Amino acid sequence: MQAPTMLCFAAAILAGCLIDCGDTINLEKTSPAQKYVATVFERDCGATTDYSTIVVLRRFGSSFDPESGRIFIMKGRVPVTLTWADSSSLLITRPECGPEDDRNVKDKVFKRERKWNGVSISYAR
Repeated sequence: MQAPTMLCFAAAILAGCLIDCGDTINLEKTSPAQKYVATVFERDCGATTDYSTIVVLRRFGSSFDPESGRIFIMKGRVPVTLTWADSSSLLITRPECGPEDDRNVKDKVFKRERKWNGVSISYAR
């Protein structure tokens, strides 16, 4: 094979190895004073990985960016609810897990922030 053909072949193989994840927004809640927006979304990176449930915070009026403002990340497809107690207090709730899930819950939660830009974040199950 000639060098340009080999280079094209190698580039095609590498391009196929890159992971292209898809994000699906499940829920958005705006704070009472319309200062912040909390978003729950699922990330799917293909058949070889599990879904992730992610919560991000951003200022009202700014565009959704799945890579910015991440405050909660959990492995799997988890139904999460968001409740603003006031303009600077957010409650993130997920349903009770069964006994088989409770054993490994620490392994499933990758990030759990308590504060973000003046917002207090609490969690409940």
